[in-house]
Amino acid sequence: MLLSDVEARIKRIELPAGVLASLAGMHPAALSLYIRGMANPPAAAAERIATNLREVEKLVFLCPILPNLRNPTRLRVWLDEMRSGAFSEYEHLKELRNGR
Repeated sequence: MLLSDVEARIKRIELPAGVLASLAGMHPAALSLYIRGMANPPAAAAERIATNLREVEKLVFLCPILPNLRNPTRLRVWLDEMRSGAFSEYEHLKELRNGR
């Protein structure tokens, strides 16, 4: 299942589930049902959840300290900046953190 590890991943990066729901364009209760396996999300919703979570994880990985991820508006701005290449100078941190 595509969403089987979402709960562990959002806990690891300290991302509130409501913020992820906002980024994915859904109600927090719907995301909760999907994460807990009580409902099956439509394919498009599952893809939005996975894509947004992957991008937030990348942003967290690029930041030297864990950013405050509790504000969805600010997080959207950071994600837009990351997509536009504003954080490209920090891409080398991936190799350093992976021991390469």
